[in-house]
Amino acid sequence: MIDESEWGAWANCLDKPKYQFNKHSSAVLHVDFTADGKYFQTNCQASELLFGYPDTGKQETSATKVADYNCDLGEEDGLQWATQTCKLGWSVQGIWPHGSDTTDVNAVDRSSDHKLLATADDFGLVKLFRFPCVEERSKFRSFEGHSSHVTNVRWTASNQLLSVGGNDKCVFVWNMSQE
Repeated sequence: MIDESEWGAWANCLDKPKYQFNKHSSAVLHVDFTADGKYFQTNCQASELLFGYPDTGKQETSATKVADYNCDLGEEDGLQWATQTCKLGWSVQGIWPHGSDTTDVNAVDRSSDHKLLATADDFGLVKLFRFPCVEERSKFRSFEGHSSHVTNVRWTASNQLLSVGGNDKCVFVWNMSQE
């Protein structure tokens, strides 16, 4: 354990929460922030997509107010999401297989160059989509390796993809190669 004197000004930085965002009806699974820090978006187990303000914790109930942040259309103005880990939302609506429900895809992550979206699913697959992925049943490449469901995916800054298996208890590191 680290002695508090070694922490300096950071020793008690999390003693008291600034606010509580309690608008979801179930456990929150994913959170993303806009690059300018003005908004956050969250998904929960009840398949809700909610928006809020990090400075106040207040909910934004109008999706129109955050629409300019979708798909990095306003990238030159800083109007983009810093990350895309929420599996529900405008820019990821094409990831859902026919007949699936929101529990079949466990995680998503957008690559650091904003060109690809990776998903982890209950069928043991890691899938790659072009980002944004907005057309229903968008085309994808799928990759096998895990012995059962894939619980998470994350891109590194150098665009390597990590996937985490469920029952196989493995972490895979996938290298990108352009054909």
